Amino acid sequence: LVFSLSPLIGHRLPYATMQRTTAKHEPIPEATMISDLKQFESAIRATYSKLKNIRLYYTVLLILLVTCEVYGIWWIVIQRDNEMIVEIAGGRIILPIDAASFLGVVSAALVLFFLTGLYSCKIKAPNNYIVRCNAGLQPFNISYDSALGKLVCSEKVE
Repeated sequence: LVFSLSPLIGHRLPYATMQRTTAKHEPIPEATMISDLKQFESAIRATYSKLKNIRLYYTVLLILLVTCEVYGIWWIVIQRDNEMIVEIAGGRIILPIDAASFLGVVSAALVLFFLTGLYSCKIKAPNNYIVRCNAGLQPFNISYDSALGKLVCSEKVE
């Protein structure tokens, strides 16, 4: 199987035919700029809010996994019993799983949580999003303050 670029070489790309113009552009009206900035600010705020809600869900999941891990370790080390018995309202419930299997399943889930990238993708994402937004807005002397939820101008524009 041979791949040939010869049909693509003679093809003119759209940007190759564009010519630069030296004509001065009319300034953008201030009302249009302000409305565009407000829309941009609301889009950033909505995306950041959605990412924070996702982060909350996965943080609860991570706390649950860590709590189960600590509980399994405590059961094996302190209780020194392989049978998991839970007492609820004076009644004893014997769980159908032994402590070592429980600890193994929870440990595997915790390791997979980090290996699949859920921690970096879901929990660290809101902070990385703000850093990326601010890096993109830096040439315009604007940054997004997540505490205020607003765009902040770095320098006073006159």
